[in-house]
Amino acid sequence: MWVGGEFLFDPENPLRFGDNVQFEETVERVKSLNHNETIFVDYNRRYVNEAGLSQVEKRRICYLYGLYSEEERASPTDTIRPDEYKWITLSKVTNFRMSALTFNSHLLHYDESYCKEVEGYPKVVVQAPLLFEIALQFWLNRAGKGKDVKRIKYKVSRPVFVDQQVKVCFKEMDGRKWKLWLEDSGGETLSMLLTERPSAGPDKTCRAA
Repeated sequence: MWVGGEFLFDPENPLRFGDNVQFEETVERVKSLNHNETIFVDYNRRYVNEAGLSQVEKRRICYLYGLYSEEERASPTDTIRPDEYKWITLSKVTNFRMSALTFNSHLLHYDESYCKEVEGYPKVVVQAPLLFEIALQFWLNRAGKGKDVKRIKYKVSRPVFVDQQVKVCFKEMDGRKWKLWLEDSGGETLSMLLTERPSAGPDKTCRAA
């Protein structure tokens, strides 16, 4: 399960179409819990073009030995009121298109029989990158136009399933940071993102990563 991570960008050295890019991936940490029934793996991924380091991605994957349990509930979301929100419902077709686009062939994202009989999920699981793309696009269209972003942090609290109604929200926090999150119909937080603009001075975040 994709449970969290972070993207760091160098606004002065963005990746462009036609760039020759060197990709480096390393395993930073492996942590086992509950007698190896839950294993967290942290990956560090670097994208380097001719001008140097352009992007860094930190990704945390959780491997579970047991089946999914409905009792694993997220904490209720805080009392922050969103600046704007919208309701969406993702279909199996939309989820499958994301799987095809990202070459993700895991049955978890399109085979309902596998999800129920093997993994214990009630329905097909929506890809986390699809949720983040929708949240970021909503923020970009409504509030983020013309704004550079140097950092995006995200966390997945619990899975989202196809045909599940989800509320996409965002709120400006301090002029340089925005909080984006998704809720279910009961108000529980499903996933969360934080975007951060570059400061007025030189940005060294990506270069130092």
